[in-house]
Amino acid sequence: MTAPVPAGEIVPTGEFRAKVRSYPRWIVNFLAIITLAYGLVLGVTLPWTIQQTLFDPASGLTSKGPFTTAWGIFLIVIGASIIARWLVIQAMAFYEHDRVRRKPPAELPNPAPFVSILVPAFNESETVIGALTSLMTLDYPNYEIIFVDDGSTDDTFIKAFPLAGQYGNCTLLLRLPVA
Repeated sequence: MTAPVPAGEIVPTGEFRAKVRSYPRWIVNFLAIITLAYGLVLGVTLPWTIQQTLFDPASGLTSKGPFTTAWGIFLIVIGASIIARWLVIQAMAFYEHDRVRRKPPAELPNPAPFVSILVPAFNESETVIGALTSLMTLDYPNYEIIFVDDGSTDDTFIKAFPLAGQYGNCTLLLRLPVA
């Protein structure tokens, strides 16, 4: 359980907030480009290395028989498929990363409506500050909290009274029941 926040100090929390990155975006782009370049270099240089290993007249696998040649060609096809797949996945990941970055934020078709939250309380002096503080830190654009003390015999209203006021996008109002 978290400690109550002092009156007037609202800590912005909420499950709908974006997580702050601890690294700049250029690092991600740089690493993606380096990885893609590495794959391209492998894709270009590896066929010559394989060709030399397989088809060299002096020491190549073709000089060792047809089975060895077939096995070598099979490995070349598998290796080329793996490199091609790797290059395609790297290119798609970079494209998706870049697309998400450039995607404009979705705007709500209608602004969020004004909301009133009614909080009735009777002898809640132990929990009133925590309950009101958690309501004041909601991640909603425009709302009010109406706290109604329903004739408590303890100090519920006295504890809630200092919290009354305006807090960014929230207003806290206190009411006593009409006798």
